[in-house]
Amino acid sequence: MYTLSRQRELDVLRVLLQEHRGRYRTQLRLLDQPQSQQSPRTLDRSTLEAATSRRLDDIERALHALEHGGYGVCARCVRDIPIDHLARHPAANQCPVCSNARPPAPAEHRHGG
Repeated sequence: MYTLSRQRELDVLRVLLQEHRGRYRTQLRLLDQPQSQQSPRTLDRSTLEAATSRRLDDIERALHALEHGGYGVCARCVRDIPIDHLARHPAANQCPVCSNARPPAPAEHRHGG
């Protein structure tokens, strides 16, 4: 399935993802605590909580996929997604090239029909 070097990269990524998961869980626990003072510069707590929850969900999906194989393969070109891209975007299912590519035009537009 994976080459030995790719597996090692994914093992390193797994450790980083587990660390991120711990940080996001801690952040959600802190956000759940009552706030003593409302600072005018504080972001809306519900917005921050929602964003943190989304990131945690991405991390959980990535870790689940790592455990069950098939993680880190582009859904379009079927090539390995670079580890640095996965580290920045753990829920990525496309490589940077494919995710930036424009989708093909519908058949009627390509043929002038």
